[in-house]
Amino acid sequence: MIKIEVCIESYDDAKAAYEVGADRLEVSSCLEVGGLTPSIGLVRIVKDNLEIPVLPLIRERSGDFTYSKSEKMTMFKSIEGFMALGCSGFVIGALDRFGSIDVKFLKEIKREFSKSEIAFHRAFDFTLDPLREIKVLEEIGVNRILTSGQESDITKGTKLIGKLVQSSKSLSIMPGGGITPQNVKYIINKTGVKEIHTSASKEVIIDNKYLNKDLAMGEMNVRKRFSKERFLAIKEESENNA
Repeated sequence: MIKIEVCIESYDDAKAAYEVGADRLEVSSCLEVGGLTPSIGLVRIVKDNLEIPVLPLIRERSGDFTYSKSEKMTMFKSIEGFMALGCSGFVIGALDRFGSIDVKFLKEIKREFSKSEIAFHRAFDFTLDPLREIKVLEEIGVNRILTSGQESDITKGTKLIGKLVQSSKSLSIMPGGGITPQNVKYIINKTGVKEIHTSASKEVIIDNKYLNKDLAMGEMNVRKRFSKERFLAIKEESENNA
């Protein structure tokens, strides 16, 4: 059975994903920039109301994955706050400026939060030598890697994802970044993965009457929302992957 992790950024979407059988939630914000750290309020309400593993994303800003000392301190404090709520773990990623895993930082995190599940996010897709870096993450004790196979089109990344699955001894390789009902069967069969990551979202028109045509703060009349129908289509295809 393929496990399905759903990335959400609202309680309504979390509840909808829970109701149709998501196995785990990655809680995030600002998915339009690849995801940022969610509010502690959102994580608290998800934890308080839904019986499902919850992993908040730890990414304090958009842009690259090389962090300053103060940014790392902020990330530590975010993890502390989320773990105090009883989260199963967290999702994080950090690189040095040469495209390798920030080993010192990740080891500090693992040492401090040794009982928490740690997933390494798609910062992995920006490493220069992924087959070497998977060994680094295994040595650190990371539980899971989220990757598109270093491609913008995940179907093109299946070759690398398959190699990562074969190379992995102690961690799970989880494909994500464009999984659809149309490609999920191909991805699973091509790579041999045991779990997948998706937002299972669709665009929804927001009927706001107060929009100022001369002013905008980001996209204000269209939002991406979790779709039960899209999730169930992905789930059905993933279960018929033989």
